[in-house]
Amino acid sequence: MSTTAVEKGLQFEKAVVDMLNKCGFKAWRTNQSNEADPERYKAGFDGGVDIIATFDVIKPICRNVCFYIQCKCHKESLTKSAISEVYAGMHARKGTTVTSLPVVFATSDASQETMQFAKDLGVELFLKNEFTLVKDAEAGLPVPYGNYGNLMRVILYHYTKDVVWIKTLPESQPALGIQSMRDRMIDEANLDFEQSQTYLDRASSLERKAQEQRQKALEVLS
Repeated sequence: MSTTAVEKGLQFEKAVVDMLNKCGFKAWRTNQSNEADPERYKAGFDGGVDIIATFDVIKPICRNVCFYIQCKCHKESLTKSAISEVYAGMHARKGTTVTSLPVVFATSDASQETMQFAKDLGVELFLKNEFTLVKDAEAGLPVPYGNYGNLMRVILYHYTKDVVWIKTLPESQPALGIQSMRDRMIDEANLDFEQSQTYLDRASSLERKAQEQRQKALEVLS
């Protein structure tokens, strides 16, 4: 029994979710309850967004972004409609901040006209070349620096641990949980500083006592 187009599409979505989770994202299909889309937009209707994936990091720099993803598992070249769908779907979910980023994953390529259309709308494309690049990174092969999309940069950071990849991610105020963790790190750093100052003061006191004892010993000997 052959696999239907719908089944292939679902398999592709699940494969993308698995890849993203493996690379440090928190990714969900939109027909499932998830913290990034808690109201379950129209009771599971994707509205042009098949997957939502978030990426949060505090160290070595603080970044938190949310990707709204449309998946297309077709042999035919990617069309502009997929780009329009994810762009509209992201905005329908109130994804309007600088850290809300639309992406189209496709198993095919795209024409120059379609790629320009995506660029004009700020929609990132993840096509055959990007999948190949991820395989190279996973295999430990050197990855050339280039003008990759934000989602690809997070993946490359996961495999290379080179912070240069995520330095250019859009900046925003950290989410409450991230902010709390940052505050805790600052408090811990302040505590360490206070403790080190205490140790320095104690060392100075001991040094003064040692000098006093030495002076007394010299007076006795003289």
